[in-house]
Amino acid sequence: MVLTAKEAGMDLTGPGGLLKQLTKMVIQTALDEEMSEHLGYDKHDPAG
Repeated sequence: MVLTAKEAGMDLTGPGGLLKQLTKMVIQTALDEEMSEHLGYDKHDPAG
């Protein structure tokens, strides 16, 4: 059985909501990729 976020008691919006967490994750991933592209190596790569 798969529970939805609402059924699991998670807020969808607000300070600790699922939407905020998802948005943060997407933006952080995009920024990390942009920085890797700019520098030419990944974060924590020994080549850097």
